[in-house]
Amino acid sequence: MKKKINKMKKVTIIEIAKECGVSKTTVGDALNPNKSFRVSEKTRDKIVAAAKRLEYVPNQPAKMLRSKKTNVIGVMLPDPSNSFYGEIILKLQKKLTGCGYTAFFVFWNDLDDVEAMNKALRSLSALRVDGIVTAELPGVHLKKSNIPVVFWQNAPDIFDSVSNLDSIKTGYQELIKKLMEKSCRKFAILSPNPREGRSAQVFESLKDAGLEPVAEYLEVASTQATAQEAMKRLLKLKTPPDVILANNDMLAMSAMAEAIRSGIKVPDEMKFVGFDGTKEAEFTYPALTTFKVDVDDVVDKLLELLFRRIKDNNATPLKVPTEPELIIRNST
Repeated sequence: MKKKINKMKKVTIIEIAKECGVSKTTVGDALNPNKSFRVSEKTRDKIVAAAKRLEYVPNQPAKMLRSKKTNVIGVMLPDPSNSFYGEIILKLQKKLTGCGYTAFFVFWNDLDDVEAMNKALRSLSALRVDGIVTAELPGVHLKKSNIPVVFWQNAPDIFDSVSNLDSIKTGYQELIKKLMEKSCRKFAILSPNPREGRSAQVFESLKDAGLEPVAEYLEVASTQATAQEAMKRLLKLKTPPDVILANNDMLAMSAMAEAIRSGIKVPDEMKFVGFDGTKEAEFTYPALTTFKVDVDDVVDKLLELLFRRIKDNNATPLKVPTEPELIIRNST
């Protein structure tokens, strides 16, 4: 007669071993997908049935301690109020959960707040996360943490990254050519840094077209409020620009709204272009021209790189490209 197990007490592999008349090592192997081949099919089926009957639940903390893994991934990204990053965050959470991981999120509003981001990194280190997905973090000492890290967009050469920076120049050259055919010659750049990152590619594309960007058309903006203020300054110029090339859809939509409030006719008097291809960009009036980024493709590539890095933290860093699609709408 089989011994009754007290269901109030957490069942361990010792109880299962006694129930099946085998060693606890055999039970451990039978319940481990990577070791079950060591146990005969008949014995394995017997052990699995007993584990199910006794409502055995694996001791995850002990399992993590043995494997030195927490199955937690840190995600350090810009404020998800920018719907592009909001979509990335949702996709990351869904796909990480499907892979058996928990995501721990840290967000920021200001890239200049280096201390806050380093504090967040220390928190992730204390949690012993298995890896980190992030974006551009100037001044944050990720390498010292010795945690596997992958970047979206700009990244030092020692890190893996997924980026469209090397592929967007062709898209901007195509766009600029189309706009020059509409007699546009005065292009403004609206960006957190008009001479770096994606904006550097825009800058070079304009120069290649013989349109040397002038200083008064280079505006620093990183939020909706600063985009509106930048637009007010541009509208006060003796010769305002023909085209506003914004670093993302959020900045473009805010600047365009300010221009329309000021009586500017879009696109007849001024044209606007965003980046990211957010859903909101399609429903502005007029609808915003943008470069659409495939978020599923970005997330899949980020996680592929991250799991590769977790498996081998000494692997050669890779820079994986992703190419945005130019979507022409009524704002141009």
